[in-house]
Amino acid sequence: MTINEYRQYVKSNRYIVAHSEAHECMHFAATEARRITCLINGGFHTAEELRKLFFELIGKEEDKTFGIFPPVYTDFGKNITVGRNVFINEGCCFQD
Repeated sequence: MTINEYRQYVKSNRYIVAHSEAHECMHFAATEARRITCLINGGFHTAEELRKLFFELIGKEEDKTFGIFPPVYTDFGKNITVGRNVFINEGCCFQD
């Protein structure tokens, strides 16, 4: 199941059964979110490196006008959308 298929599944308000394809997709995305946020928060990165990591986290095309100061936290990541000229200050937590 792709992230887009998962989003459609969730929008339909269907129950996510343990060990189902939807559950596995959700678990994979959550694990990836933890991995990437650990990278973002775990050491010094240039502004360019942080931008690339954040857009990898949210699964969207990178926007060069975006900026972020870590740490940042999220439980899923793939439902986050940011516009142009956005700056996220330290300690931001997304429950998406």
